[in-house]
Amino acid sequence: MPRHPSARPLECYEQQLAITRENSDRRGESSALGNLANAYATLGDPRHAIEVNEQALTIMREIGDRRAEGKTLGKLGLAHFALGEHRHATKFHEQSVTIAREVGDRSSEGTALLNLALALNRVGENSAAIEHLSVAAKILDEIEDPDGARAHTLLDEWRRAT
Repeated sequence: MPRHPSARPLECYEQQLAITRENSDRRGESSALGNLANAYATLGDPRHAIEVNEQALTIMREIGDRRAEGKTLGKLGLAHFALGEHRHATKFHEQSVTIAREVGDRSSEGTALLNLALALNRVGENSAAIEHLSVAAKILDEIEDPDGARAHTLLDEWRRAT
């Protein structure tokens, strides 16, 4: 019986994970877990994405990879957002913003602020959402990220709605 095409990436990432574990490669293991979590998220399975990202986050903290930790916190925020857990998502995005600023990653900062604003908007904290989105738009424009246009569009919409 042929496998479902969506199962193939999961199998590849699970193999990658097994190999990194056999070799006691913690950095590689966290990377493999991140890839596996991304695959689950892409396949529309945020619960598994959360479970796997939490494992990756533990390792990233153990090895002190702050940049990867911040990005993984952002991915956890996105997964909780996908489940409709918007308040919970804000907490992950706030941590992601803090780490992005700490490590000087402007791209991740802009993306985290955009995602934080979206979650804040969903929980009705419109003024905070607009404030964070304004900063996100500025950063995304500065680094010429295409999401800057999206941020400006949302900003216009949200300002008109208030």
